[in-house]
Amino acid sequence: MPPRRFGKTLNLDTVRCFLSLEFAERGKELFGGLDVWEGGTPAERDAMHALQGTVPVVALSFADVKGPTWSGCLAGIKRVVRKAVETHSYLLESPVMSASDRAFLARVADDMDDPTASSAIQQLCSMLFAHYGVRPV
Repeated sequence: MPPRRFGKTLNLDTVRCFLSLEFAERGKELFGGLDVWEGGTPAERDAMHALQGTVPVVALSFADVKGPTWSGCLAGIKRVVRKAVETHSYLLESPVMSASDRAFLARVADDMDDPTASSAIQQLCSMLFAHYGVRPV
């Protein structure tokens, strides 16, 4: 594992900003002047420009999950999972979501049971794929 202050979070945030639908149409603004946007052959540049902002992204950071007990850490993990799912709450309105999908999303909360927590990210990714037709990162 790389040491602290090694840029792990910065690297993940950069990937998120490059791929995420949230930042579509902002590629030049965010990455102009950088090799990822300007470098390579014209075909490679076109491919990178076409990829930017086209992928649903599930971002998780466990940096703030700390505590002296397992139950405290588990509560922190559940908060992180809940926040990640809430970021995609628009899925509740998606016409491709079933009633059971909507019910599952409603169960994702800070006090969710362990089976719900353990499957929440996988379920969210399945729902994002169903909604967008693109596998999420």
